[in-house]
Amino acid sequence: MKNWVGFMEKVVFSAHSVADEIDIKKYYSDKFEKVWRKSWEEPLVVDYEKEKAYIFAFGAIVLENLTDSSKEDIIKEFKRYLIGKKEKQTTSTIEIKLVESWKEVENIPQHMKGPIFVKDDEIFILKRSFDEEIKKVIALVVAQDASLIGIEEDVERLIDSTNEIISYIKRPAIFTRARRILEFIINTAKIKSAIISDLMLIERPEIASTSQNILKIYYSLRDFFEFRYRLEVLSTKLNYLNSITDFASRITYEKRAEFLEFLIVLLLVIDILIYFLGK
Repeated sequence: MKNWVGFMEKVVFSAHSVADEIDIKKYYSDKFEKVWRKSWEEPLVVDYEKEKAYIFAFGAIVLENLTDSSKEDIIKEFKRYLIGKKEKQTTSTIEIKLVESWKEVENIPQHMKGPIFVKDDEIFILKRSFDEEIKKVIALVVAQDASLIGIEEDVERLIDSTNEIISYIKRPAIFTRARRILEFIINTAKIKSAIISDLMLIERPEIASTSQNILKIYYSLRDFFEFRYRLEVLSTKLNYLNSITDFASRITYEKRAEFLEFLIVLLLVIDILIYFLGK
């Protein structure tokens, strides 16, 4: 069979997780003087002549075949609409090879059906299926991957800081830094919220359910990025962090209660001393 891979049309999607959220509603209102009424997972698609960007409310920008110079210009365009801008951006890139038929792909299973075929680190999609709705789903999964990479890095940082949290807990109540412990608890809760709600990594997004072809592509790409395995690893690490936060909360509360009891007794002693010294 002739090898067509070198002649295939290729489309590259690069995702950049730039913030906790992007205020699409405000951007859309400022830019077009209209109200944005789409769902949370639906991207705002912006055409730049031959280039295209997909803007997601959960803080990711996906660029289709854009140059580095275009990337900077587009991210700069949305700078004032970023909520919780990230100091360190995380990125993800995927290359799609478009084929007219499965005969162009070597070592493909016989009687191959469906719009997508994944082989090792290569992704092939039938060109006739490659419409705007499928592009949105590809952009969504790549955006999820970029954001998930950021979450994985945040979880590692939290785990690295557990020794510091434990050292705070060991201190006497008067020296315990409750604010640092509270930040640790809040950051852990934010990560769980991002996985379940913001990134829609647990439940299937509506835009991935509009047809069987789109559903097939959505799950194939999730498998390509190993979402299931990575979420299981994250779940284990978050359970560990939860045990630390529960322990830290309980010990901090008990120490504060003991400290308040000590202050009450101390004030009573001082009051009695003042009474007798005043006689």
